[in-house]
Amino acid sequence: MNRPAFRERYPALSATIGGEFGDSAADDDEAIAHNFAAEFPPEERARYLGALLAEAHLLMDNIDEHWEAMAKEANRRLYTRDAARGWLVRITIAWQEELTRLRDGGSQQPS
Repeated sequence: MNRPAFRERYPALSATIGGEFGDSAADDDEAIAHNFAAEFPPEERARYLGALLAEAHLLMDNIDEHWEAMAKEANRRLYTRDAARGWLVRITIAWQEELTRLRDGGSQQPS
């Protein structure tokens, strides 16, 4: 899949990984995911995190055909499908932790 098709199929995910991760150091990815959209009101942030998680799970189900476009969009050196899946799983876990924290009233700090 090419990048325009990836962006069309996964609009929230492509905008986020391209915008939030594209220009950052790879060792900061989990922190970036935890702090994503921190400036937005909790309800808006929770809504967007939900959309990201839905698209991320869809992508995981179709990683074989989309991993290269995802790696390019995120500007990451992910040379195999398994490396791309591992990166996406780590980011998805961080987003899920943030969504859970928001739904629990923000009482837990990110790990």
